[in-house]
Amino acid sequence: ASEAMQEAGVNACTDITGFGLMGHLLEMMNGSDTAAVISADSIPLLPGVVELAASGVVPGGTRDNFAFTAPSAEYDERLSATKRLVLNDAQTSGGLLISVPKGKAEALVRKLRSSGVADAAVIGEVTSFAGKRIRVDV
Repeated sequence: ASEAMQEAGVNACTDITGFGLMGHLLEMMNGSDTAAVISADSIPLLPGVVELAASGVVPGGTRDNFAFTAPSAEYDERLSATKRLVLNDAQTSGGLLISVPKGKAEALVRKLRSSGVADAAVIGEVTSFAGKRIRVDV
């Protein structure tokens, strides 16, 4: 992944760990004084994760993450409470959140996939800050 990122010329990168996708994305947006619009349907998830969360298998850290990011996030009303929690999952580990210039995003995804990263995906875009730091669409 590092070679593909160097080739593409990334702006920023962080590993998604205990703060979940939303926590790490918020950290990046705060640090760059920007905002992001992401598509929940574009985010690769492990099989069964939504079903587990819907059945109540949700760590306390995930709920803490959700409470922390909620004031800075605007969720599409069609997005279930379960999916909102999953986007804040404290159990995530190892995935990378990469910011790259828009014109280079698809090339980076292709390079990552050809290098064996099957779940590489464009999940949104960075925008100028005007209100909430993160908007989550479906």
